[in-house]
Amino acid sequence: MIKSAAPRLAVWFVAGSIVVLYSHAVFYLPTPYGDQFPEIYSALTRSFGDAITDISIAPLFRPGQVVIQYLSLFIFGPNPFSNNYLQVTFLILVSLGALSLISWQDWIDAGAGITALSFLFGHHAFVSVMEAHITFSNGFVLLLMIVALHVLQSKGDLTDQFLAIIISIIALLTKEVGLIVPFTLLAGSLLGFSGVRRLTAVLLFAFLASYVGFRVYELHGTLGLGDSPSVSERLSNVVAAQVMMVTGEPYDGKWAELLHRHLYPWRIIRISLGLGTVALCLIAFCLRREAAKAFPEKQLVDAKWMLLLLGVTVASAAIAFEYTRHRFGAMALPVAFLLVYRSLRVILWRLSSGDVRAWVRVGLMTLLAVYSLGWSSRVADGFYVVRYMGAKTMVDWIEHYDKYREQEDKVRPQSLSYLNSFFWAAEEKPWPTIQNDRSFIRLWLGDEDVMNR
Repeated sequence: MIKSAAPRLAVWFVAGSIVVLYSHAVFYLPTPYGDQFPEIYSALTRSFGDAITDISIAPLFRPGQVVIQYLSLFIFGPNPFSNNYLQVTFLILVSLGALSLISWQDWIDAGAGITALSFLFGHHAFVSVMEAHITFSNGFVLLLMIVALHVLQSKGDLTDQFLAIIISIIALLTKEVGLIVPFTLLAGSLLGFSGVRRLTAVLLFAFLASYVGFRVYELHGTLGLGDSPSVSERLSNVVAAQVMMVTGEPYDGKWAELLHRHLYPWRIIRISLGLGTVALCLIAFCLRREAAKAFPEKQLVDAKWMLLLLGVTVASAAIAFEYTRHRFGAMALPVAFLLVYRSLRVILWRLSSGDVRAWVRVGLMTLLAVYSLGWSSRVADGFYVVRYMGAKTMVDWIEHYDKYREQEDKVRPQSLSYLNSFFWAAEEKPWPTIQNDRSFIRLWLGDEDVMNR
């Protein structure tokens, strides 16, 4: 029996189309840092060696982020679009990583894969990773989480143990959100995944304990200063971050504004899709025993996968104790993506069974089609949000440029030329504005509320 290549081509076509769509939006962003202007000024005026040796131990210890920043300049060159090339590379790597987690043997696999891809790229947490320099940190950790999922599902040989340790170290050196990588591997080991051995789990626990202890010690003198939130506010942020991962609300953890924001179409869709995704995974979990007749045990949505998703979600939210943003949900997306894919496979398989009544099959298939189209609309929404980021950062560059231009005597000539090229791009680029779009786009995105997703 010859298997058709059509399902594979359909999945790859959708993945490629999403990458091309977002890449088009990314190239409206030749000013990648926005309000992080001092960081890019520092990168342009200091050598890599100076930047590494002068990394502050407290309160921000992020050498990995600095390495990625300079690596981007080295690979793509000192031009206004170097960060754009990096972000397009990021999009390609995410799509390839996502495709490596799924299969496409038939049209059930293809349908589930296409919807799961729309979920991944259309999720508000993923779109937020494309903002400013977040691709250097949260985006990079998202990629490492995809590798971590491969490790968890592996046979657990020595190569897998080495890989688990390496990606954990890299993640911890990148940013605080990197804690999620060793946490995921350790939690997976405790839940019974075969990819991480006991000795490796002990080392990962030592990494986590050492890093958390280091951060608590270094931040002890700073958490209570200034406008730092109280204990109750921090707990509120942690809870809000978990709710935001599902529904996108309350934005920035502001519960008081939850019921006072306009219910634009995209907000209603986002909340509905988030709740629908939770329901989807729960249904597949309830069908796990019946689905065991058609799928290997490792491909089911069982208790250990549900607990892993819950643990990663809570851990990601815990990192948001100081303040909440959509991007804190990005690290949990690979796990959620895989469970959405598996859940859809199980449900579609069950609906294709002959013992399901016709009206039930038609009704549920219609709901699944609406669910899939809903996430497709979120991808389109993400395109406009990324595109409008350019208009926002343009203002930041023009406003902050002069004070750095005045320091010409302290700037290397090649760096000054680089800054001038960025300023030219900010002034000359035909930036998109909300006012220039059609009325139905403005209604859909919510006018000036567009940056709130």
